[in-house]
Amino acid sequence: MNGTQNLNARVSKNDKLKANENYVAILSYSLTGLKDSEDYFAFKQDYDSNDDLDWYGAYNDQDNAASIIVPLNIQPASVKAKSSTKGYINVRRNHKVRTYTSSGRFSHRYVYGHYTYSFSAKKNIKHHGTCYKLSGKNQYVPVSKVTLR
Repeated sequence: MNGTQNLNARVSKNDKLKANENYVAILSYSLTGLKDSEDYFAFKQDYDSNDDLDWYGAYNDQDNAASIIVPLNIQPASVKAKSSTKGYINVRRNHKVRTYTSSGRFSHRYVYGHYTYSFSAKKNIKHHGTCYKLSGKNQYVPVSKVTLR
C-alpha cells in the first residue's frame, strides 16, 4: 500500500474479501454543514459500478456527496487457542504422581489418581519427556500419567 492506491480493487457492498489482500474503500459523506460559499473538490462516482472516479467541484449549498478513499489491508483473523483442557490422572485411585518444574526438577507437590485437573500447556522436559502444565501453577505432569478429556 505504499504510494498510490490501486483504484481497481474497490470494495463493493457484496464483495467477499480475501485474506492478505489490499483493497480501497470509498466512503461518501454529504457536504451540507460546511462553511458557506466555499469551493470544495472531491471524487464523484455515479451509481454505475463500472464508472471510474472523476474530479468535480462542489458547493456546499448543493446536496452533493464527497468521498474519502480509505486503503484496506485484510489480515486473517487470529484463532484463539483453547486456554485450558481437562485431564484425568490415569493411575491407581489416590496414588500420588510427582509433578516437576519447567526445568525438570521435582516440585515437592503431587497430583492424585482418579482426579481431574485443568492443564494449560504441553512441554518437552528433559529426562521426563512430554508433560502437561497444570493451569495457574509451575507444575508439570508426564503425559503417560494423564488422559485428556
